Amino acid sequence: MAVIGAGPVGQMTVQYAKLCGAVRVVSIDRVQKRVLCALESGATDGLVMDAKDAIPEIEKLLGAKPEVVFDATGNYEVLPIACNMAQFYGRVILNGDCPEPSRQCLGPVVSKSLEIHGTHGNKPGDIVSLPWVAKRNTQMNFDLMKQKRIKVKHLNTNRFKPEEAPDVYRRMFEDRYFTIGVLFDWQ
Repeated sequence: MAVIGAGPVGQMTVQYAKLCGAVRVVSIDRVQKRVLCALESGATDGLVMDAKDAIPEIEKLLGAKPEVVFDATGNYEVLPIACNMAQFYGRVILNGDCPEPSRQCLGPVVSKSLEIHGTHGNKPGDIVSLPWVAKRNTQMNFDLMKQKRIKVKHLNTNRFKPEEAPDVYRRMFEDRYFTIGVLFDWQ
């Protein structure tokens, strides 16, 4: 499988893909620091480049197009690239939260018989019959961290004092590649 975007969402996607049994996970991002972090998160391969340029490189690495492509970017321009990247009868999973979903275009969904899944369902309350709801997800994530089956310490790439928060948030808004994760030290 391939994970486009190696920010916090992409880092966790890599780890969950490995937990679910993925044998090869290729992480793709334009920032080397993020791809190196994804390799530490469990990606088997990393490509430092634009997603559209990664398609032939992934085919070389895997010997075929990926069965599953995760878009963890939140960028509306990535969906058609993810569709082109996936193999026929493959899946594209939208993990990134696109602030402009009306600008997303599908790409070759029908001609490649692709499945597309969005992961941002808003369900009222904690419905017991649904496996992916906030209360259960929170508990599962804490359990996996306690069991050391997922790692998060390496994702906290910067520490700041609380009084630096306005500048930090401004910088994160202006430069998404500035950090992977931020901690504010309240001591």
